[in-house]
Amino acid sequence: MNANIVSQAEDLLRASGRRVTRSRIRVLTELLTSHHPLAHQDIADVLEKSEHIDRVTLYRVLEWLTEQRFAHRVLGEDRVWRYGTLVNQTRHHHAHFKCNDCGQIFCLDELSPAFAVNVPRGYQASEIELTVKGRCAACKPH
Repeated sequence: MNANIVSQAEDLLRASGRRVTRSRIRVLTELLTSHHPLAHQDIADVLEKSEHIDRVTLYRVLEWLTEQRFAHRVLGEDRVWRYGTLVNQTRHHHAHFKCNDCGQIFCLDELSPAFAVNVPRGYQASEIELTVKGRCAACKPH
């Protein structure tokens, strides 16, 4: 585990003014080190190797991180939520890429051209979800 990323997770949690717990630090650290959103089971598998966090605590931490805007969640076609970090983002306004072969979901933080959505007068958008489907580099035939 990278000490710099653990320190970053601790600093982010302290800056929020909320309780800093070992479970919150560990889960946020895993999200910060991942290159793609992780399912509950993915995180549980990684944490099981270093320390045990029971399933209910893990669910609560993921929900708390989402509520506090440290993480966002995206629903896969398998109906499993996957969590990614929202650190350094003010809102969850980016797209995702889903590989049709392996099922991995990747955040697409930069789209060119960028997209914007105009909602009717009086409405207020809080999130935009866009999923691009195809084949990731690992699954693409050579």
